Amino acid sequence: MRWRARDNRSVEEPVLPLVKALHEQGVASLLFDFRNSGESEKDITSIGQFEKGDLLSAIDYAKSLGYKQIGLIGFSMGAATALMAAPEVNHLRFLVADSPFADLESYLRDHLSIWSGLPNFPFTPLIMGEIPLVTGVDPSNVKPIEAIKQVRDLPVLLIHAVNDDKIPSVNSVRLKETSGSAKTELWMTPGDRHLGSYLQDPHEYVKKVTDFAVSHF
Repeated sequence: MRWRARDNRSVEEPVLPLVKALHEQGVASLLFDFRNSGESEKDITSIGQFEKGDLLSAIDYAKSLGYKQIGLIGFSMGAATALMAAPEVNHLRFLVADSPFADLESYLRDHLSIWSGLPNFPFTPLIMGEIPLVTGVDPSNVKPIEAIKQVRDLPVLLIHAVNDDKIPSVNSVRLKETSGSAKTELWMTPGDRHLGSYLQDPHEYVKKVTDFAVSHF
């Protein structure tokens, strides 16, 4: 069974084609919305800190249905969350991470203005100081780059548009370099849209991800 961790509308474009392709290979999929997104209840979006628990709970649920062999496919925050959850998942066969960030704290310090719409100075330092107090979220605890060190034997496919306009592709480059594993593959695609690799060539994207998943299942 494959789990797809969804966190925004851009994620929806490749999901159904992937589910269809995997189904044709005899692979079941479980899709869910993180807290405060899609059809899930309203809550604080923690950009990975609490969402990791959401993902682990979804995996426990699927295991309760009898599914034992697991693969993870995540997008953006969902990709980062899947990376952080991976060391805690038994019988994990592979992980696909499309457009993840490597380290939330450093990412927000450099790119929070993209999401806030406010100038980086003086607002980003002020917002960063308030986040733990207001939300209980500590960005320094959200480090996919540390988690990937713990799963060097796990087949991982990192996907990133080379000029991603929201999460720079250097994040996936850092993850690949930190992994130091021949089992970690980085697939860089043309374009500048966040989560835009699928739209560059939908057929190639679906084939690449499906072939990777099936080959490790």
